[in-house]
Amino acid sequence: GAVNDGTGVNGVPGAFSNPWFLVPVTPIPVPCITTRIPVIPVPAIPPIPVPPIPYPAIPYLAIPATPAPPIPYPPIFIPPIPIPPTPIPPMPVPIGFIFITLLPIAVGCIPDPVPPMPIPL
Repeated sequence: GAVNDGTGVNGVPGAFSNPWFLVPVTPIPVPCITTRIPVIPVPAIPPIPVPPIPYPAIPYLAIPATPAPPIPYPPIFIPPIPIPPTPIPPMPVPIGFIFITLLPIAVGCIPDPVPPMPIPL
């Protein structure tokens, strides 16, 4: 990858030492709170032209494309197999639910009727 070690490339400081491409670096001015020294933006270094790297020609064998032979038989049609829906089993009722809901009825926990209010004479 690109490395900016401060030495630069070809004597130009601040450029990325990358053999493929050279990118100029511009420092981003950041406001400093602790000091009163103003940050002066530095103009960007113009890009350094890099000559293209010549690659040797790769020889290859040109094979003419041959058309596929026609299929002598019709395609086989496989009808889809119907899959019956999976029945959902009934949900079991927890024993605790039955115990809590039916126990008061079985024990006879029925609230007593409110006695009639006496009528003052």
